[in-house]
Amino acid sequence: MQFLAFLLVFLLINWLGWWLLYISIGLAIAFVLLLWWEGSTKFNNYKVPGVTIEVDQNPGYSILNIRTDINSGESGRGKGGSPPAMSSNRALDCHGPVVALVITDGPLEQILSGRKTWEMRAQHTRKRERIALAKKGSGMIYGVAEIVDSRGPLSIETMHASTSMHGIDPSRIDQPEMAKYRYAWVLTKVRILRQPVPYLHTKGAQSFVKLDGVTSGAIRFQLGES
Repeated sequence: MQFLAFLLVFLLINWLGWWLLYISIGLAIAFVLLLWWEGSTKFNNYKVPGVTIEVDQNPGYSILNIRTDINSGESGRGKGGSPPAMSSNRALDCHGPVVALVITDGPLEQILSGRKTWEMRAQHTRKRERIALAKKGSGMIYGVAEIVDSRGPLSIETMHASTSMHGIDPSRIDQPEMAKYRYAWVLTKVRILRQPVPYLHTKGAQSFVKLDGVTSGAIRFQLGES
C-alpha cells in the first residue's frame, strides 16, 4: 500500500514537472517576441533632429544612404572643372567632422577672418563635407568649414583675377614655387571654435588628418551642438 502511494506521488510530480517545463518554454518565447516587437517599434520611430532617416519596410531593415553631394554646376576635370563629388554616408555631420584639414598659420587666419574662401592646393579633392581646420605644427583645431567644390587647374589670368578669393599676394602668383598651387578648394560656412581643440596628428598625414570620436565630440561642444 505504501509502495502504491509512493508511486502515485512520483507520477504526479513527474507529470507536473513536464507541464512546468512546457509553461517555462512558452513564457520564454513570449518574452523574446515582446523584446523584438518593442525594438522594431523604437527603430521605426527613431529620429535625429533635422535629419530624415528612411527605412526599407521589406523583411530585414536597411537604412538608406543619406547623401550630401553638392552639385557644383560643372562636370569633369576640364578647364575649370571639378572631380565627381564623393558622397558622405554620415547623417549630415550628426557626429561632427571626421577629418581635419591642416593649413599653415597665415592662410588659416585669412579663412577664419573671412578674407579668403579658396584654399589653394596642388591637386583636386573629392570631399564634400564639413571639416575641421587645424593649424600646421600646433596640434590644435581652431575652426570648421564645409568644402563645397574643387576647381582647377586655374590659369594665371584667373589667379590674378581672383585674389580676393584665394588671398595670395599678386606679386607671389608668378613665382615658380607657387606654380603648382592651381586648385581651389572652395570653403563655406566657416565657424571659429570658442576654444581651440587639441588633436592627435597621425604620422605621415599631409593634407587631411582623421579625427577620433573624442576630438569630434569636443569640436561639437565648442560649437554648441552637443
